[in-house]
Amino acid sequence: MKVIGVTGNSGSGKSTVSTIIKNNLNCTVISADNLAKKINVPGSEYYEKTIELFGKDILNEDGTINRRKLAPILFTDVETKRKMNLLTSKYVGGEIEKLVNEEKAKANNGFVVIDAPLLFECGVDKLCDYVIAVTCAEEDTKISRICIRDKITKNQAKIRLEAQPDDEFYTSKADYVIYNNQDTLYITLIKGVIKVIHDIKDKVKNEK
Repeated sequence: MKVIGVTGNSGSGKSTVSTIIKNNLNCTVISADNLAKKINVPGSEYYEKTIELFGKDILNEDGTINRRKLAPILFTDVETKRKMNLLTSKYVGGEIEKLVNEEKAKANNGFVVIDAPLLFECGVDKLCDYVIAVTCAEEDTKISRICIRDKITKNQAKIRLEAQPDDEFYTSKADYVIYNNQDTLYITLIKGVIKVIHDIKDKVKNEK
């Protein structure tokens, strides 16, 4: 089994690329963001550590974490973000590793995709045989995508982007780069992703 990591900053189109890979490889996709929401719930150690770090002001009335309250703190306080990344590395990264190992235990000869914005920061890249960086050169495009996806203001989206690494951070560490700018047609994006898939499959074939 081979593991493909997909990463990049907000608004680049990581999830779109991961979906294209899934549709063309018929593989399992592990979304770090979805996993974090699933395991950071009342009663979990991850949840308790998050409350210790941010306080109870980030909670909804039912005790669940309000991510719209958490995000402004996370993206404006460097030290708090660093500490939260450590928690993410321990709990989300640990869960991802567990899921990957479960797939390997099935003697699966296919692929698993890890969709993770903090792939490198949390050390999840060490689980990957190949890493794909998804980039968008236009800040306005990324901001627009974030606003639509998360229903936040342009200023809030801009603050999020400014707190994240630039494209070079991702591209310099990746095996492949997918460009997903505003003028990138969806069919062109699909063709680019499929080209990468074929290259990876050829490399895997040559390893045998």
